[in-house]
Amino acid sequence: MQYIITSIIALVSGAIGSLLAPWIHWKLEIRKQKRKAKIDLINDLRIYLENNDPKNEHFLNTTNYIKIRPFLSITFLNELEDMSFQTIHVNSVRSYYKDKFLTELEIIEENWKIGIAKKNKKYSGFNHNSKKQVTIEINHDVVNSPTRD
Repeated sequence: MQYIITSIIALVSGAIGSLLAPWIHWKLEIRKQKRKAKIDLINDLRIYLENNDPKNEHFLNTTNYIKIRPFLSITFLNELEDMSFQTIHVNSVRSYYKDKFLTELEIIEENWKIGIAKKNKKYSGFNHNSKKQVTIEINHDVVNSPTRD
């Protein structure tokens, strides 16, 4: 009788184990794929920002921007998507919007706990050549509006 109970317990635990193992493996694979997709998204955005400015309509309509948009801060979204104003920082090494976007990406990475930026924190803070910085805002509505004589 003792051997029968032991064999039944072994059979049941083996059956449960064989059913749970693939499910656990499947869940782990889904987590890996989601993490890889997040890392790929961040890397793709960084590659784009190396050579391009994010404040343009073409970029704002890309799938990568649409994917990252819910995670960006509201103030930055308002600045970036407001096409009536363009901010230009004279004597700056890179675009104001590019730098803000890269800083936002670092914050998102920390929130997602993917940590690819921890190795190389070159994007923190707005870099500029001199201590004197001039900010110019151009209102496109005024510049592009026809004048009446």
